[in-house]
Amino acid sequence: MYKSLITLVLTLIYFNCYSQIPQGISYQGVATDRHGNALTEQDISLRITILNSSPQGDIDYSESHLVKTNTFGLFNVVIGQGTSEVNSFENISWTSNEKFLQIEIDIRGGSNYQLLGVTQFLTVPFAFYALKTADSLAAGEGINLENGYIINSSPDQEISLTGTGGTEISGEYPEFTIFTPEAVEIADTSSTNELQELSFEDNTLSISNGNSIKFTNTPPWYLNQETNDVYVDNNNVAIGTNTSDYLLSIEGNTTGLADDRTLLNLRNNSTDFGSMARITMRAGASGNHLRLLHISSSYAQSRYSDFGQVVSNGSGLVLGAFNSKGVIKFETGSDGEFPYERMRIDNTGNVGIGTEQPKAKLEVTDGDIYINDVNKGIIMKSPNGNCFRLTIDNNGEFVKVQIACPN
Repeated sequence: MYKSLITLVLTLIYFNCYSQIPQGISYQGVATDRHGNALTEQDISLRITILNSSPQGDIDYSESHLVKTNTFGLFNVVIGQGTSEVNSFENISWTSNEKFLQIEIDIRGGSNYQLLGVTQFLTVPFAFYALKTADSLAAGEGINLENGYIINSSPDQEISLTGTGGTEISGEYPEFTIFTPEAVEIADTSSTNELQELSFEDNTLSISNGNSIKFTNTPPWYLNQETNDVYVDNNNVAIGTNTSDYLLSIEGNTTGLADDRTLLNLRNNSTDFGSMARITMRAGASGNHLRLLHISSSYAQSRYSDFGQVVSNGSGLVLGAFNSKGVIKFETGSDGEFPYERMRIDNTGNVGIGTEQPKAKLEVTDGDIYINDVNKGIIMKSPNGNCFRLTIDNNGEFVKVQIACPN
């Protein structure tokens, strides 16, 4: 699986309104894998499609690109200058309907494209809009349009000022002189006398000219002291309680089946191809992390969509139940109210499948063990240290073959 491209820049190529307008839109992005690691120095294929009216609309134009990422996973393409697959870029009618940009990628540089997503052009690219509408412009009075230039055709026009005072206008176009003989007296010419110093000392906020505010409450601070909604002391934050030995403590006292038993709720309302909500934890200098996440059903890769995950890119994961009677349960499915327990590891290390009280290192209840490979079987070690694999022949008879003991 690979993670979506992170689009960094989508902007029109530089153009001059009165010269030839380039047919292209500069697109820049970073290619990453599902861990967020950049795909560096790698050939990738892109298929870029411009859709009409909606994310599921008809194709106005489609093209493909084969590009190579740099040492940071960065790549650049110009939309409109790839290998055309449907229609031509010059014939896109930017003035009709909304336009949507669809991006697909094959990180191996082939044509097995995966959809990354569809996003709307929030504004029509100005240069292309202008190109389509330039011929429909009409000049008003005193203005001519010649070869793409706007020209003042009546420069010798009268200019007048109305109002009181002694302002005079002299000269001719385009060199006018406007003169006001009467001076305006400004009583306050200082640029600094309004500046004051702000200070905070002994719970008093003061400005240098004497005004001040006294804060009667000293830390700890409360957002609501009566209900202890939020409490802050020594940089520790407590919610639902007035004490915290940690940077953040959240407490509640809900009973029964109340909805507010959820003390911390994280939600990502996005429904795009990369939507997920996650908590990331790091320690030390390595930069490795553990992530607890839930992936949206709209996620681009269906094998992960609507799944929850616990993921580490460090040395591994430890799943433990450290009580002397602790067990680890694996549950799937449900009877509509409670999930079914499918497997457990008890406090002695016995594994039970279909049973809650395994009596051996592996016990399977209400089910079979199926070995599909006819060359595989059960390996057993004899008292003298030799190992044998037990299989069966076509008549169902056991066959034993001596093999090297597994390391």
